[in-house]
Amino acid sequence: MDDMDICYIVEGFFRPKNTENLREEGMPYIGKLLFFQPMWKITEEDGGNYVGQWAFMACDKNLKWHHMGWVPEEDIDVIEIYKNYRPNLRGAVIDDKS
Repeated sequence: MDDMDICYIVEGFFRPKNTENLREEGMPYIGKLLFFQPMWKITEEDGGNYVGQWAFMACDKNLKWHHMGWVPEEDIDVIEIYKNYRPNLRGAVIDDKS
């Protein structure tokens, strides 16, 4: 996901490689198809084994956050990357897929 941008939305299955540090709130989402928004590139300051990966927050199609904390990109089996994703009051509008 080298060309990722914080304006993109990723649709994919949440499949964590390690559940030891997974918040309890994240457990019901394992194996589910979700939307994720990239938030930041993980640095050495963030720690862990995820340096260089994107940190994602899970959300629904209207960008309402799931309160499960951030997940590293390796925990997402990507289906689609939407480059121009705009939620609106009648539902989300997807302009472009890659």
